Amino acid sequence: MLDASQAEVIELTELAERRERLTEQGQMLRARVQEIEQQRLDRAAELRLLEGVEAFCASVRDAMVAPSFEVKQKVLQLLVQRIVVEDHRTTIEHVVPSGPIRLQPEHPAPAGPEYYLMRAHATTQAGRIHMGLSAPEGHQSAIASRDGSGLSRVAPRLEGRAGCGMLDDFETTEIQTDEAHIFVRWAGVGAPLLLLHGFPQTHLMWHRVAPLLARHFTVVCADLRGYGRSGCPASTPDHAPYAKRAMAHDMVHVMERLGFPRFAVAGHDRGGRVAYRLALDHPSRVDRLAVLDILPTATVWDRADARFALAFWPWSLLAQPEPLPERLLAAAPEAIVDNALGGWGSPAAVFPPEVRAAYVQALREPAHIHAICEEYRAAATLDREHDQADRREGRHIVCPLLVLWSARGALETWYAEAAGPLALWQAWSAEVQGHALQAGHFFPEEVPEDTANALQYFFAPDARRAAASMPRADLS
Repeated sequence: MLDASQAEVIELTELAERRERLTEQGQMLRARVQEIEQQRLDRAAELRLLEGVEAFCASVRDAMVAPSFEVKQKVLQLLVQRIVVEDHRTTIEHVVPSGPIRLQPEHPAPAGPEYYLMRAHATTQAGRIHMGLSAPEGHQSAIASRDGSGLSRVAPRLEGRAGCGMLDDFETTEIQTDEAHIFVRWAGVGAPLLLLHGFPQTHLMWHRVAPLLARHFTVVCADLRGYGRSGCPASTPDHAPYAKRAMAHDMVHVMERLGFPRFAVAGHDRGGRVAYRLALDHPSRVDRLAVLDILPTATVWDRADARFALAFWPWSLLAQPEPLPERLLAAAPEAIVDNALGGWGSPAAVFPPEVRAAYVQALREPAHIHAICEEYRAAATLDREHDQADRREGRHIVCPLLVLWSARGALETWYAEAAGPLALWQAWSAEVQGHALQAGHFFPEEVPEDTANALQYFFAPDARRAAASMPRADLS
């Protein structure tokens, strides 16, 4: 049995051990509190940094709206910039090939002199904030530098994956217009050039031409409303939502959102009809216009004959009242695509399997099928009426016009008594040039180099003159 002194010693020992444990727990709690407080401070610092960068990005976006291509291209000399927050330190890294770039005085950067251009995009991972702009040297797009201006990035489908060779290096986005969202790809540096596709295609028809043109222009490839990955707004009894006037308005909105209030445009097939309507309705927007393998809609209808009815079957078949055309397209989308790709003068082998599959897929969706039929119904009614109204009122295409057509197609032979396509287009424009290409209807895919060379030669002179005539901004 323990005496009183031994019991006291044991009790004191237990109390000391308990106090030591409590002290250790207290130290651990204090350390945890300090850690939480430091995390709060770090997060607050990150948020302040993000706010500063967002403000800077806003100023850059404002500056990039400036009409001078000289200003835009000078800013785009930046290749890579990154801000890293790590271990409670902020590091700014930048690579500028030709020295600091300063924005115009009316758009000063709120951050320090280290900041030149920042992409409005941020990711936080493992205590690091990465923000910046990077692209292959010599291939940066003016639009990419404006990321964050309300454009939503869109993940590419299989059609755009590496190895397919179909605009792999192009940026993608969807832009909401007044009535529809429009799917867009873009790349390149220089004056803006909008490319529009036809039936039964999508923007992928430019997959061989666009990369060649992107060496000299900022190339924008869009899916027309109702086609490809663009939206299909509800139609009306008069088909107005699918008239070329509405589709042209989409493209004005798209290019405005991308920072290009004035631009050049080239369109093939249905896209060519949107393109010339755009030039007629919005003459202040279009620098130069190229139409590929088309005549004006009213001209085609006015001169329609048995050859037209048999060869240009989509014009009459798809313009029939619903639901007959929709049911026919839905029942055999492969047959529709194969008939067009193989029967309109271009060898079927020209089209890679991935491209054909993408075209077929677009004709499997009921909303897109109906939209395409509505577009053909509008062409037989409203588009024709709009052309006729322009002729009565003496409206013309005021910008330079390039006409390219297939040497193996209808435009080469059907209109010989009217002196050919150029003569027919001269009724619409005082400044027309053009020639036939030795290929079928789909010559942008069959002879992409010849197509790109013709477009580059036509569009490049004005781009050089515009750059030379721009007032010089203070970029020192």
